[in-house]
Amino acid sequence: MKGVPKSLAQENDLLQLVAETIGDGYRLLSELDPTIVRKDDSQRDIAYLHRRFDAEGITFLTVGLPMLGDWADRYVWGEKVERVAGFKPYDGLHPTFLRPFWVYLERLKLGVAEDDRSAELYRIVRTILHGLKKLDAPLDPSKVQAKLDDFKSIERELSDFRVIPSLGLQRSQELLEHLFGTTRERPMDKPYTPKLRSPRHGPGAVAGYERHNEKWTWSTLYESVHAVFPYWEYLFPVRSVVKTLGEWQPRSRRLQLAGQAALYRNLVRVPEPTARLLTVPKDSRGPRVISCEPKELMYLQQGVSNDLVHFLGQHDWTRGHINFDDQEVNADLALSASRTKEWDTIDLSDASDRVSMALVEYLVPERVAKYWLALRSTATVLPSGERVPLHKFAPMGSALCFPVEALVFWAIAVGEVWNLTNDLELAIRSVYVYGDDIIVARGYTDSVMNALEAVYLKVNRAKSFVGDHPFRESCGIEAWKGHVVTPYRTKKFPPRRPTDGTACVAWLKYAENCQYTTPGRSKYMLSKVEAQIGPIPRTPVPQPYLSFVTRDNVWSHTDFKGVMWSVPASYWTAIVPVLKSKKTRSPLPDWSRLQKDLVEGLLEGDPTVVVDRASTQIRKMRKPVTYVGLETVPNPVQK
Repeated sequence: MKGVPKSLAQENDLLQLVAETIGDGYRLLSELDPTIVRKDDSQRDIAYLHRRFDAEGITFLTVGLPMLGDWADRYVWGEKVERVAGFKPYDGLHPTFLRPFWVYLERLKLGVAEDDRSAELYRIVRTILHGLKKLDAPLDPSKVQAKLDDFKSIERELSDFRVIPSLGLQRSQELLEHLFGTTRERPMDKPYTPKLRSPRHGPGAVAGYERHNEKWTWSTLYESVHAVFPYWEYLFPVRSVVKTLGEWQPRSRRLQLAGQAALYRNLVRVPEPTARLLTVPKDSRGPRVISCEPKELMYLQQGVSNDLVHFLGQHDWTRGHINFDDQEVNADLALSASRTKEWDTIDLSDASDRVSMALVEYLVPERVAKYWLALRSTATVLPSGERVPLHKFAPMGSALCFPVEALVFWAIAVGEVWNLTNDLELAIRSVYVYGDDIIVARGYTDSVMNALEAVYLKVNRAKSFVGDHPFRESCGIEAWKGHVVTPYRTKKFPPRRPTDGTACVAWLKYAENCQYTTPGRSKYMLSKVEAQIGPIPRTPVPQPYLSFVTRDNVWSHTDFKGVMWSVPASYWTAIVPVLKSKKTRSPLPDWSRLQKDLVEGLLEGDPTVVVDRASTQIRKMRKPVTYVGLETVPNPVQK
């Protein structure tokens, strides 16, 4: 089995984490209404937790508790629920496990208690039940195969898809024609034409298994790509850089390839690009499927993707309505809408896998689409070696996947609202998109969901919240009646050695985020980190070293280890934990180095020395520790 095997000790740490969170819940519940808490309720629930864990293992924490969490959510939201399987009820419906919480949550259901502290208790209950649902899990062969089977099943569905031009879809097509300035009725000064903006290689895996600087040496000429993006203009030094950075004067192919003719001639000619599929650990529900694109394709995809994101970020219609970096827009709308009900949130399943090539070809003007279609892999190879033709536009892993899918979802939603209202400006104001997180003004959502489903997209109606429903979810925010009730999720297993930098940093951040809502949980998580790397400085603001940001018990200079006063710089220094990454050497041939330097700019240091992404470690180093509030009077020990 692939993936990192987890020790029983780590699983027991997670069990104790849930127990600490239950304790936090009982402490708050006792403050809200001590009459519903019996003397031994907390101990009884924690004992039950241990029994189920002993019988079922970590599956109870990652599958069993989230199942109860789904029941609890529907219960609080006022939906009709039945007895939840696997949990013995004390009255035919409510589980005996966490009994006092159901008694209090009944008040939330009835609207009797909706203050901040009641919402805080609901958030703690959701943390108990949903907190480990997205825990990173080693790859399970059965779940891997199921995921690959789903991938192939979607391709079979999309192979049968044909666009049926509804009135709303015709409006969506017209919308994109206007957006890209290709109609006479609303021409732009300069119609949009895709170009390369800051092309580069992504950090992920590629189809040919190249890593680091190996990606900068081209090996394959894909004829379908070359026909639209000639290699001598886009993939070789000097002219390719002038082409991507600004206006350029035509140069001869001979001049462009001077000194590189041998490299160009040695490229292997292939008709169309083929990607490679791999699965990576995601959570207890199964792995994530990622497409590894050919390196030549990925380089160009990054440039065209950056250009599209820039264009959408500048256009009056899409600026602030299709977002790629700022999740706060959707998150804030979801939070306010859980109270005002003015906006609805739509959740899509397998969103990127279900955007078909046929749909993109229909919606996007051919003059623009031809550039995007030239940069898609036409097939992918499964881990078994099976070759699967691709009917989707681009799977997750392609740099064009995220911006194009967001544009497609926006166009379908706006087009449908435009068709309903015959008011384009209103339609544009009624839709917000971040990736596959869609927010639509109330009153149009059912029609938009139907329009999405009509083009083979899959709306998860159980996770889409509309109308008078008290819950909304978008961009990481889960909101109930104007309150944030997002559970404090733990995705990483606890650190098991001092060099496990990724887990240490993750658990430190988890502890920091929940310190005021679930102090017992926070203290326990912090203790697991400090058990590996020693005391973590408590600071009022983030620092360039590892620290626990808090407003309580902030360290003075005397709390740091090895504190010294630097006379020349006039600040304190101390030995503190610092994140470090292991570096490795990756050869970079001369012409490849020129290409990289021209595109990315000259960087300090040896370009053949690169960072290994999987090597985050923690080292103790002397660093400045000065921040506002720290004493500025030097001690006798000076440097």
